[in-house]
Amino acid sequence: MHSLNALFASFTLLVAQPPAGEYRDLFNGKNLDGWIVEGPTKDKEGKPMWSVADGTIVCLGKGFGFLRYDKQQFGDFALRVEYRFAPPSKTNPRGNSGLGIRTIPFDPKQSTLTRPSYASFEIQLLDDAGKPASDHGTASLYRYLGPTKNVVKPAPEWNTIEVECVGPRIKITMNGTQILDADQTTLPDLKGKPKGVAAPKDKPLRGYVCLQSHTGKVEFRKAQIREIPKKAGAFLPGAKRILFLGDSITYDGKYVSCFETELRLHLRDRTFDVISCGLPSETVSGLSEDGHAGGKFPRPDLHERLDRVLAKIKPDLVFACYGMNDGIYLPLAEQRFQKYQEGIAKLRAKVEAAGAKIIHLTPAVFDAAPIAKRVAPADKVTANNPFAGYDQVLDAYSAWLLQQRAKGWHVIDIHGPMTQALAKVRADKPAFTFAADGVHPNQAGHMVIAQALLQGLKPPFAFGADEFGDINDGASLRGKVFKLVHERTRLLTDAWLSDTGHKRPLKAGLPLEEAKTKAAALDEQIQALLGR
Repeated sequence: MHSLNALFASFTLLVAQPPAGEYRDLFNGKNLDGWIVEGPTKDKEGKPMWSVADGTIVCLGKGFGFLRYDKQQFGDFALRVEYRFAPPSKTNPRGNSGLGIRTIPFDPKQSTLTRPSYASFEIQLLDDAGKPASDHGTASLYRYLGPTKNVVKPAPEWNTIEVECVGPRIKITMNGTQILDADQTTLPDLKGKPKGVAAPKDKPLRGYVCLQSHTGKVEFRKAQIREIPKKAGAFLPGAKRILFLGDSITYDGKYVSCFETELRLHLRDRTFDVISCGLPSETVSGLSEDGHAGGKFPRPDLHERLDRVLAKIKPDLVFACYGMNDGIYLPLAEQRFQKYQEGIAKLRAKVEAAGAKIIHLTPAVFDAAPIAKRVAPADKVTANNPFAGYDQVLDAYSAWLLQQRAKGWHVIDIHGPMTQALAKVRADKPAFTFAADGVHPNQAGHMVIAQALLQGLKPPFAFGADEFGDINDGASLRGKVFKLVHERTRLLTDAWLSDTGHKRPLKAGLPLEEAKTKAAALDEQIQALLGR
């Protein structure tokens, strides 16, 4: 049997990132994989506005638009770009381009409100060597603040610009010289700005990065990012009591226990009270199929118990993972999809009304392969024969959740990393699965969920650091801590479920105070292992 660390090694590139402090390429030097063209895709002659030639990104600059890196949004980071303009001529205007930081997708139909210079910030790039620095010149926070001096090289020389963003602090270095250091919370607002444009202090601290097309041909030969992890004290600020809500996957709790294990190992100066209160069979949509559980009981509705859970547990932060049961294992249908969206919105509103923050997780993967004899085509689905293409339904639910990021929701993708990890391992081992019953992940699957969850939070540590050993090795520190943490998780899950109440038939947990006493004893054992 493979250790979990060995298993992770087979697909770690899909969900792991380079160590903190290292740059990684956003442009692979071959094509525009990972990038999306926004605005004109071709010039008047039919030539592509953005293309790759001789290892560089080439932009014709014959129309206003952007090339946005779509694979990931960034919070604290350093962006390094090497670029050059073509010299001005009768057929090529003087170069005008830019970089968008922490921005949103650009919509030409709402150009003003969605362009980086208004939606977030644009770093201006011009072929303006020798001209005075200004708030409209090279390396400026366009419209807001100019650099201390203009050190750009004239076309066709290559320039290197580095933009570092940490919280509201933005620093810009051009060709090795730092020329701008700003705090966006102190920048003056624009006079006469378009309606709907946020003040600098209210602009997002997380978003996409992009390259701009405006006028004049420009080439980019490097586009690299270095993510800057938050300091331990800034990680999950204000979160002491953390609540996980979800269905049977969360009730199982292994990904929750893995998450807590990493916090305990790496953040020993912080105290977190992590509570898993997932309920098997539950939906956030309130839907249930006919004949669920052989007709013994309908699926429980989260909203039947949510008010009691929030009132009794009083969390600072809630993680919510729903979707697996909400499509009722049937083909995608607008009515069910709408119920899911309404249920998520209602959950979010109640959590925020209770004074807590919420982070949504996309659902896990439905794997039809290991239950191929049970699944059915769309027209033959029954309570015992789920839809063979049900994971496509979860794709849609996940995509909708991820789209809510544009509204400021914190959403961490679980579905995508699980899908990629499964495909990578299955390429060499076709019979491999994370879920023998198609739904409930094994321990390896839970570890993938935990890894994606932690990486979505950008913790000030690397997941699964070797110094603590393999989580599947009971003799290692990580293995020992995980065993005790998971025992504590399961103990308190059942106790809290019984104490807060629900309508699903389920074996009762211990009385809450008795469970807390036993949990405290487990805490002492964990603290002893950690030397606290």
